[in-house]
Amino acid sequence: LQDIERGETRFVGVSPVSASTSTSVSTLASAPTPLHESSANRCDVSRATSGVGHIANAPSGTHQDAQTTRASASAALRSERDLNASTSRWRTFGRFLRRLTLIMLLLVAAVGALAVIVIYMGPIYLVQLFIVISVAYFVAGGRMRWFYVALKTIPRDFKGLIGYIRMLRSVHGHGRKNRNVADVFRQHVNRHPNKICFIFEDQEWTFQQHINILISTLRKMIVGQYIGEMCRYILAVPLKKENQEHNIRLIFGNGLRPQIWDEFVKRFKIPQVLEFYGATEGNANVMNIDNKVGAIGFFSRIIPSVYPVSLIKVDEDGEPIRNSKGLCQVCEPNEPGAFIGKISPNNPTRAFLGYVDKKASEKKVIHNVFTKGDSAFLSGDILVADEWGYLYFKDRTGDTFRWKGENVSTSEIEAIISNLINYRDCIVYGVEIKGTEGKAGMAAMYDADGTLDINKLTIDIKEQLPAYARPQFVRILTKIDLTGTFKLKKKDLQEEGYNPYKVQDKLYYLDAKLGYQLLTSEVYDQIQQGKIKF
Repeated sequence: LQDIERGETRFVGVSPVSASTSTSVSTLASAPTPLHESSANRCDVSRATSGVGHIANAPSGTHQDAQTTRASASAALRSERDLNASTSRWRTFGRFLRRLTLIMLLLVAAVGALAVIVIYMGPIYLVQLFIVISVAYFVAGGRMRWFYVALKTIPRDFKGLIGYIRMLRSVHGHGRKNRNVADVFRQHVNRHPNKICFIFEDQEWTFQQHINILISTLRKMIVGQYIGEMCRYILAVPLKKENQEHNIRLIFGNGLRPQIWDEFVKRFKIPQVLEFYGATEGNANVMNIDNKVGAIGFFSRIIPSVYPVSLIKVDEDGEPIRNSKGLCQVCEPNEPGAFIGKISPNNPTRAFLGYVDKKASEKKVIHNVFTKGDSAFLSGDILVADEWGYLYFKDRTGDTFRWKGENVSTSEIEAIISNLINYRDCIVYGVEIKGTEGKAGMAAMYDADGTLDINKLTIDIKEQLPAYARPQFVRILTKIDLTGTFKLKKKDLQEEGYNPYKVQDKLYYLDAKLGYQLLTSEVYDQIQQGKIKF
């Protein structure tokens, strides 16, 4: 049984014997186990308690022996786990000390060398030496740009590093005191008892019943949250004078597309957008802390090893591209790659606890990433980092398709077409055409009222998209399904493709001269026979 509020799991053993013969087994079985324990520990407890009914029917001596054996095994297992954890911590600490000692020795050697130069040759020689080294560096291929990038990004990197350290302190503090999420929430409530909160459990409240509370809350609100396609839906609503009558200083969330970022901020007069990227189960999480338009986060170009995330080169199927040593390769600036988070079991912010499905967990972990024996969480998303270290979402692994020798990002095409059709929903995916190489683009567009002008759409798409990125097929949707986080579903649409025998919606195909034309069953048969070329 799970006690959600207290964050505990209780395993209760049911014995067929009477209450008069109750033993300490049931007491042992109902002992609370913290939720943050590993799944392996929980499985051990469940296995230990799964045979309670059988043991209860055995003689008392046998019963007590079994109890003693189980208790001894459990104690030995805990002792072994503690020993392994302690050894791992000491190894990590030892590596840190060795690196620190090496850095200190190098610094002492450098300072000593500079002191000798100044004493015996004078400070002017030091200036001359610096000039000579700088010239040699640039002649040998060094770049002045690196210093410029460093100067520009030091404030951001320092701010991010301080935030990361504060988060680590907070997490370790809660861990030492064995707090769960419910405890932290109650602690926050106790600190701010007068904050207004809407609670929906067994009772419902209407806005009319608490209109004063609603008005007070809206006026005092200074931070807002968004998710998925919410911002695009809000932009589709006609402009009103009340759009800027608020006290919002910051909005945060994920899913604000770069193509509508500026327009949304200007329309609603939002001073700062804090876009973040992450997954509940993952350890690869980043955040845009300095209002960079379109960015979902950043990592340092100066000290990339400090941040536990990276971009690695992958093939079209999302598999890592490895070098001759069997290790992954880091992406260059502006080169798309898979986003990963380095796994460190001793660091709660870098740990990956996995899913209930062990096979699904194994698919999310890659090994021998940058050194032999290390591992990382594979996010499943393709990102790109500019020369400043800002990260931009490109596409989901597997959604990007190749057409006419070019890689096509579905998310970018979706955003552009959505803007062309007045922020309506648009889902882009790749479909196979018999006898052609790669996948052709197909766009499913939401048009419940039938007002979409297909001829205007043809003109706009040809103006906004290169030939290889233009959808070869269009499907007009009269209804659309969203996920619980306001994201568009595309798997079912992709499976149905452009087959009019399966699809009841209107379908169009792109004729190079005439634009989008109605796709009938006769046209579909001609495409399958290779009579219509793309």
